[in-house]
Amino acid sequence: MALNGHSDKLVFNGKEIRNIAFIYCVGSRQKRRSEEESVNEYCSRYCCNAAVYVTVKMLEKYKNLRFYHLYRDIRTYGKNELMYEQASRSGVVFMKYDEDDPPKVLVNGDQLTIRARDLLTPWVNEIELPVDIVVLVTGMVPRRNEQLNRMFKISAGTDGFCLETHPKLKPVETNIAGLFIGGACQGPKDVRETIASALAAASKASTVALREQLELEPFVAYVDPGRCDLTKKCMAECPYEAIEIKEYPDVGKKAWVNEAKCKGCGACVAVCPTEAMQIRGLSNIQIRRMIEAMGRGVKI
Repeated sequence: MALNGHSDKLVFNGKEIRNIAFIYCVGSRQKRRSEEESVNEYCSRYCCNAAVYVTVKMLEKYKNLRFYHLYRDIRTYGKNELMYEQASRSGVVFMKYDEDDPPKVLVNGDQLTIRARDLLTPWVNEIELPVDIVVLVTGMVPRRNEQLNRMFKISAGTDGFCLETHPKLKPVETNIAGLFIGGACQGPKDVRETIASALAAASKASTVALREQLELEPFVAYVDPGRCDLTKKCMAECPYEAIEIKEYPDVGKKAWVNEAKCKGCGACVAVCPTEAMQIRGLSNIQIRRMIEAMGRGVKI
């Protein structure tokens, strides 16, 4: 395939191009029809901006082109709204289609025809657009890298993108102390948003790297070696690999918690059959006493 531009016309595979159609939300914002079906339910946001930007730039070079944009919703947010306005004033045709009735591309030899209904002109039954090229505006999908996520213990959402601790309060921090994320690994972003999150992640990383001493979380797990039977259930459950086997005097090999790795999540406490695993400041006996107090002295 070859796309050649000349001073006065655009040529694609030896054919002069005059009419170009963009169909938005192809493979994005889909409805899940069953629990087993894997679809992209999210909006990538940057796709609308990219399609309109390409259109504006091509119109600056080729004045004889005619563009049709068939969309579900236009999301040229922020300063990109000016770009959308510029495209509209340049004669670009925007048509809004129903998500339950998407445009249909008909092929007749080397002739392409788009058949669609425009929600902005409901009095028109159906519109047929003869075009030379159809551009499918697809969304951004995350790279499938489960090995990397397991290595760094990064949580991922149902959409496959990495999860931050809190989208507003801690937008680039993860549940792993000292590990920060930024850019499109969190979700679809344009260049400006990617740079902003990368700068935020670098700033957060510098607050850790420039410290001479780091404070650890005080409420972490610990082991009572006298009660530990070394079932290793805690080791299998710990998401941070903070539990190891240690030789204790007089009691032999038992579980041991590396407090520098432990985040105090309590997963090991929940699976320990002998209650040898406890969380500092919130032991099982403390929880029982609180329940008894709430139950007006009823012992458990």
